[in-house]
Amino acid sequence: MKIYRGGRKAKKWDTTDTKSLVKWAETWQPHKQIQVDGTIQKEGERHTDFGIEFEPEDISALHDAFQRYQKHRIEELEAREVELSESVKRLETAFRKIGSLLVVHRKKAPSPDALLESVKKIANHFRWKHMHRDPIELEWIDWKSL
Repeated sequence: MKIYRGGRKAKKWDTTDTKSLVKWAETWQPHKQIQVDGTIQKEGERHTDFGIEFEPEDISALHDAFQRYQKHRIEELEAREVELSESVKRLETAFRKIGSLLVVHRKKAPSPDALLESVKKIANHFRWKHMHRDPIELEWIDWKSL
């Protein structure tokens, strides 16, 4: 846990203390306080300590908030996983098509420039998600043969 202190209108607060709540939580019970140092300038003579007390309702509310956060985060990650899975499939298809073109069909190319141009067309075709649905026209080779 990090403790910050700043004026009411301050745009940036200063760190005053840090505490690990793991040890404290092992023996937590109502009315047990966490002592924190509220002093910004530690070298000075005056120091201000604060006590923070969590009631059972506070712990429950924090737990519920954390569960909501975790659920939302998991939903985001699952959606991202679907997007990434689609991208991987698209790239695997692109690599398979380019590999077939270069390994199996390269001798059919009328010139090295035509082969390179076909590789560029295939790469660009799979670069954008909305473009990869329809086959592309290659000048010297049938798309379905790749």
